[in-house]
Amino acid sequence: VIEVLGEKLSRSRINTKKSVIKEQMQKIKWIQHIIEHLKTKDNYLTTREQFLQKLSELNPDENSEQTFDTLVNWGRYAELFGYNDDTQIFYLDQGK
Repeated sequence: VIEVLGEKLSRSRINTKKSVIKEQMQKIKWIQHIIEHLKTKDNYLTTREQFLQKLSELNPDENSEQTFDTLVNWGRYAELFGYNDDTQIFYLDQGK
């Protein structure tokens, strides 16, 4: 059974898919905490290590490294979060 949201995603263009996923991600409570945390930082960014520590606080029973990788992948796709592999800086994507 495909729900209405799944139907919308399957029939949408890429930019609409990204917008829908971003909207859904923003409804998740711990992602809301991450967004608020980044908003307290200069330029809405933090180092990878600082962010891993925050993830450990928010989800102490989860593997922070794995959560980080998943969050970076989905966050980049949805244009909600960004991560620079070279500088190891995680940030709130303000460009979209």
